[in-house]
Amino acid sequence: YAAVLTTTTAVSMAVPVPFGMWAEQRGEREVYCGVTALATAAAIVVGMAPSAAAFAAGWAVLSCPLSLRGVRATYFSRHVPADELSRVCQLASAAGLAGSILGPLVATSVAVTFSATAMFAAACHAVCAIGLGRWLPTRQCMSASARRKRGALSSSECEHCQRVLSVAERGYGTRLCNACWDGWFRSHKRRTLIGFCLIAGLLEMSMSAGVVTTFQPIAVTRFGWGADQIAQVNLLSGLASIFVSLGSAQLRLPERIQGAIAALLYPLSVLLVTCPPLVWWRIIAGLVLGLKAQILFMAPFTAAFSRLIGRNRVTNALTTALCLAPLVGATAGTCLAPLVLLYIGTPLFMLAAVPAVLAVCLMLAGWNYAS
Repeated sequence: YAAVLTTTTAVSMAVPVPFGMWAEQRGEREVYCGVTALATAAAIVVGMAPSAAAFAAGWAVLSCPLSLRGVRATYFSRHVPADELSRVCQLASAAGLAGSILGPLVATSVAVTFSATAMFAAACHAVCAIGLGRWLPTRQCMSASARRKRGALSSSECEHCQRVLSVAERGYGTRLCNACWDGWFRSHKRRTLIGFCLIAGLLEMSMSAGVVTTFQPIAVTRFGWGADQIAQVNLLSGLASIFVSLGSAQLRLPERIQGAIAALLYPLSVLLVTCPPLVWWRIIAGLVLGLKAQILFMAPFTAAFSRLIGRNRVTNALTTALCLAPLVGATAGTCLAPLVLLYIGTPLFMLAAVPAVLAVCLMLAGWNYAS
């Protein structure tokens, strides 16, 4: 089991970069269809009860579609209006959460073997691959649309200095003149990417060290919970996540306000879990709030990043780097969890919230620069 989890984690951290390069060269449609088709084959391999090594590899490939968040962020940034970007990301997250709840419910309510459920998963992936192939536009269609837009913007100005763009500058499709691209945008892109990655990584580090990784050991060793109680908490959290995602999408809060609220939930959830003495209801509340914060945060956070960079200048490399930052932070937090667990029930346990507090401070300080 440890080998399966280790392989899956290693693959999930390694594949976003090649996925982003693949999407940049061949288009998001080919990446989505190709990865989903690979997951279909992986589900079939897993269902055939192979050796331990083949099972671990198949399970890792089956988890690869979760690593397409950077590709999805770029696709949404380029094709969704800026004022609808956060809402669309929230609805997409709600759809994924609904599937993550319905899948286990179907598997547990029907008395079938593991192989049968794996084949059902393979069939679902195959249907998704076919649907994506038929629905997503081809790269040739998107290129033609981009050329038409550039032609319509023949008299456009530089978005930074308002100077009228030359013919060559309009051909790049970046809406910037050469001077602004070389002098301002390169440093702006670097500062924005580093700042956003630091904030996302620190938040996830704190969440993993103080809540996600430590919840089950605390529930089992301190409160004597079994698998049923833990499953009930996870089901409650998943259902709440769906309603929260749909509700936040309908409220249409500004990205800054929604991102700030979600960021503040990170240290709050960690402090609920780590503040002595340990109380069972605070453990549950901290886990639920923490998972809600993860759902609420990334959609407006990614939308704000796309706005600052500019939808004409967002690339798969940038969004992939941004989506890798939470994974790196979560991995660091998981590595710190054994050290944090040594201080359960003491005030030192609350130090797990320090990275999240620092991230919130960085986020607040960055608002002036963003403005």
